[in-house]
Amino acid sequence: MKTPCLIAASGLLLAGCTSLERPATDMALGAGGGLLAHELSGGDPALTAVGAVGGIALGEGIHTLRTRQQQKAFGEGYTRGRADGIKSIYWDLVEQQRNPMAQSKSESKSQPTRP
Repeated sequence: MKTPCLIAASGLLLAGCTSLERPATDMALGAGGGLLAHELSGGDPALTAVGAVGGIALGEGIHTLRTRQQQKAFGEGYTRGRADGIKSIYWDLVEQQRNPMAQSKSESKSQPTRP
């Protein structure tokens, strides 16, 4: 009984490390699934192994779902950023057409004069 508790405790201690997040989650859920299967099956090794694999599969499923959500959010943010950039260009062009004198003044300031 000490070994599963030590495994679970080490998983909790390592859960704060971002580089170990996925392995720690798999380890904790695998140990939990194995422990639960061991208790429910009365110590059958085959069912204990199935419970551990089920816990790891659950952890991987959670990780995959989270990764998909992050990729979707990134794509939406990228699209919104591009749309904002295009709107900015559009409104700059509208302002230039409304006030062409301001455009010629700004162009004369930015362009060097030739002797």
